[in-house]
Amino acid sequence: EGIIEGAKINADPEIKVVVSDGVLVGTYLDGVAWLPGDAITEGAHTFKAVAENIEQQQRVVEISFSLDKTPPIAVIDNGALIQAATSKAISISALQSTDNNKISSYSWSFSDTEQKYNGATVWRTFATAGEYTVTLIVKDDHGNESQPVEARIVVSDAPVIEISGVEHGGMYNQDLEVGITVTNGAPTLITLNANALSETSFTI
Repeated sequence: EGIIEGAKINADPEIKVVVSDGVLVGTYLDGVAWLPGDAITEGAHTFKAVAENIEQQQRVVEISFSLDKTPPIAVIDNGALIQAATSKAISISALQSTDNNKISSYSWSFSDTEQKYNGATVWRTFATAGEYTVTLIVKDDHGNESQPVEARIVVSDAPVIEISGVEHGGMYNQDLEVGITVTNGAPTLITLNANALSETSFTI
């Protein structure tokens, strides 16, 4: 009792051997004599119990299991501050999270919703500008959970570009006074026929 075949456990097991119609001859861990209370190190193990009846017939039971008490470490790859724009999807990933064995699940929670997200990478879209918090917890294949880690998401309204003085596809027979206005941001690149311009208003 206390362990089953193939178990992946994260705490020291309390192994108990019950023998019917006989006596317990010995218990062994990885081929070495073992008694209840003896230490069990982390890693893969094989436990063996040997019993014998009055006719000196022996019965051997072996159970393989693994012990891992080391929790994984959760890492949000994007860093502690994530910049985003409204109505534009962003990806948040945890591929740099580590474990001494294998990470089995990634659990994400966001301050603006009760919905839980799963997976090494998640996608979110925010409709409203503001500050949000994302929290990540990872779990390994032995059931150990990481400490939660958080990141702050700052969502700004997406830039709006307005061009005056000219229309797409328009045909003109005079010089044009063109103006460019950017709301929620600043122009980073303006070109005319592939040539960069330094002003937001100009004559064509």
